[in-house]
Amino acid sequence: MKKKILIQLLCGVIILSIMGCTKENKNDGNENSKECCEGCMCGNTIELLKTTETAWILTKTNSKGEYEHIKDNFINFHGTGRNEFVFFKNDKEVKGEFTISKNNEIILTPNDDKNNKITCKLGEEKDLMAIMYCDNNFGTFTLQKQGTLELPSIIKDTVSKTKTIKSKGHQSITDEKEISAFLTVINNSKVWTGAVTLPSPKHELELFDINNNSIAKILYNPSHYFNIEINGKSYELTNINKESLHTILEK
Repeated sequence: MKKKILIQLLCGVIILSIMGCTKENKNDGNENSKECCEGCMCGNTIELLKTTETAWILTKTNSKGEYEHIKDNFINFHGTGRNEFVFFKNDKEVKGEFTISKNNEIILTPNDDKNNKITCKLGEEKDLMAIMYCDNNFGTFTLQKQGTLELPSIIKDTVSKTKTIKSKGHQSITDEKEISAFLTVINNSKVWTGAVTLPSPKHELELFDINNNSIAKILYNPSHYFNIEINGKSYELTNINKESLHTILEK
């Protein structure tokens, strides 16, 4: 019970802090532009460890070389002047203190065994994901930082096959020009890696190919998010042209 409460509180603090730092850029005509700011999950990872409470998830590598999170296994760093950490591994809990050396190594000292120090090193950051390798079989951990990434090819390649867009509560879209305009909005977007608010979607869409196979699902709330799901994986898109979508979806 204690662990569940801590997880809920931690997630709430992190999401609120990220959302609180998100601001709209009013100068470029794009309401969805995000900017990094002090206290956000962006910038130098070592500085984040020193100044911001962060949760790093225990991670493994699958057969494709991709990182997969291990559920309910994470290490929480209190980088807010306390320099404490708590590691949750299933039902096990390890508490201690951490220091950062001149070589930017993270030294973990468990309270129950201060002679068994654990050294962690940061690896190469990829797609705004920070990677931390710890010795003594302590594990590999990842931290997803916030920001925007270029649209991956899997989204572009998948949506390019669209022949029909079915919209819940609305008439299906089959006109080639309207579909092309819709796909242009997606192709001009980027992937957002930060937190988003999740009120009910205003539009629930499904994309179908020429054989009437479902290839993607979309949940869209113009004031909050554009979520596209492909092969069971969800992507939050930003840089969305709301005016173009409004013309297509509100006909």
